[in-house]
Amino acid sequence: MERVPDEFDAWVKKTVQDLRYACYHIRETAGKLHDRFRYGLYNDVDPEPTKKEFADYVIKQPEHLRPIMFAMWDNNNERVDDIIWKLVKPKYEKPFKNNSELN
Repeated sequence: MERVPDEFDAWVKKTVQDLRYACYHIRETAGKLHDRFRYGLYNDVDPEPTKKEFADYVIKQPEHLRPIMFAMWDNNNERVDDIIWKLVKPKYEKPFKNNSELN
């Protein structure tokens, strides 16, 4: 934020807030689906399902969550972050100033 001109401050903060919320929402949704199937609602799944059983379950989930859930199965948090970022990464947008926010 140090190098952001003051007139773009509100736009940058709002954009960052929106991106963080989108990442959080996707991670939570995929994580809940993954954990519930793999470990059970109360950590009561015994024995742990196979990856094939998990794949049969994942294929029934929304398409954008599937690669995230497989990365979670493999415990690859870096891959999870990469996939989520590709989903929420905004297209180039020319910043603008809102004159009503300057008052």
